[in-house]
This record gives sequence, structure tokens and C-alpha cells, in this order.
Amino acid sequence: MFFVGDVLLSAGTVAYLGAFDVVFREEITADWIEKCQEQEIKCSEEFTLTRTLGKDRILLGNFLHFGSLCYFLLSGDPVEIRQWQIAGLPKDRFSVDNGVIVANARRWPLMIDPQGQAAKWVKNLEKESHLEVIRYTDPDYVSALQSAIESGRPALLEDVACELDPGLEPVLLKQTFQHNGAECILLGDQVVEYHRDFKLYIRTELRNPHFSPEIAVKVRYSTVTAVAHLWGESFCYLPLASKQCNFLTLFLSLRTTRSHSSTS
Repeated sequence: MFFVGDVLLSAGTVAYLGAFDVVFREEITADWIEKCQEQEIKCSEEFTLTRTLGKDRILLGNFLHFGSLCYFLLSGDPVEIRQWQIAGLPKDRFSVDNGVIVANARRWPLMIDPQGQAAKWVKNLEKESHLEVIRYTDPDYVSALQSAIESGRPALLEDVACELDPGLEPVLLKQTFQHNGAECILLGDQVVEYHRDFKLYIRTELRNPHFSPEIAVKVRYSTVTAVAHLWGESFCYLPLASKQCNFLTLFLSLRTTRSHSSTS
């Protein structure tokens, strides 16, 4: 009954709200619900991301092409969420929502993880897939990442500061191409074969990271913290993301304008 509205809210949450704490997420979501009701788009009055994406696996591309959430299989069913929790993901709704965001975003997740919860979860979750844990300071950092890309193993890039290696840009943007009959990608100045099962997780321990807008459009932020209201106005990504959060409001406003134009 509330499928369209709830999927719209889910798309907005995954695309734009991962960087923010639970208080700000709830404020923005309440505003979006109000806008949906004004435009007669049916949605749950007590919307939650986990409940919406945890019911079924949905091919959202059949319904919307929205930001970075389109044409892929959503994940977050109760069995999978239980596996996440066994792997160390806290059971509170905020943490589960973070897991859903990490699992469903098209961009690779950049996890703001000062307490190490996300690192523990990813290492346990991907243990059987032979997770490659790498750092910029490792002497074999590039070769280890290349091995993960070619073999389709997950990689966790830890301890990043406020900048990312420029050589990672093709990997972050998933800029693959065909070379000698194989799907390849540039890693620095090297052409390496790209395995579709490859996953990249990025983690920073910084409590108040200052990432540039250029980085913001290449990754999907996810704030992982037990503190309910951490970032406040000091988080430099806030101005950019706040404007993005208003995208749903703009979308709904344009829908109203278009409706009025068609009837006049």
C-alpha cells in the first residue's frame, strides 16, 4: 500500500543520509514524509529503512532512477541482517540502517568509524571471502589491492585521513573498460583485470573528518558511532549533503509544478 513512498524514502536515505547521526536522519526523514503527504504520495507515517528494505528484495530500477540507487538488487532481508549481527554489527536500528546503506549503495562505502565497530563487522563478515586488509603505509599496498581486484576478493582500506590516493579514482568510480577481451581497470598507471566480485570498504578513525566535495561524490559515507549526536555543524560535509538531502523536497516540488502546468 505504501510501496512507492517508502521506496522513495529508502532511496533518499541510502543516497544522502549515511553521513549523519540518528537525530539529523530523523529530522530529514520527517520532512520528507510531510512532503510526500502533501503530494499525496502514500508512505508509512513511521517509516524505517530496515523495515522497508528488510521485507523483500526489490529491483528498484523498475520503479525509479534515483541518484546512486538504481538498477540493482537491494539487500537487507531479515536473514542477512541476522548474519550481519552475528558478525558484530550492533542490533540497534541506527547500526542496522548503516548496514543496509553500506550493502545497497552503488558507490564504495567510506565508513567514519572512530570506535572500530565497522572494522570489526567487515572483518568478521568477509572473513570467509579472504578479506584483504590494507593501509597506505603498507609497502605492498598497491600489489595487495591489485591482487584483490583481480581475484574478486573484498578489500578493506584502513586508516585513511582526509584525502584519498588519486590513483584510486578509477576504482572508486568503477571505470572499467575492455582490453584484450577482458574487463580491466586502471590502478595507478597499471592496467589490471577487474573481477566483478571485488568489493572495497574504506574506513577512517577520524571523529571529525574533513573530506572535500570531490571525494564526497565518489564514495558513500556511513557514520558508525555509538554516540547519538556526534558531528553537529563542524562536520565539513554537512553543507553539501544538506543540499543533497533537499533533493527529495525539490523532486516533490517539481512534481507539483508539473501537475499544475499540465492542468492549466
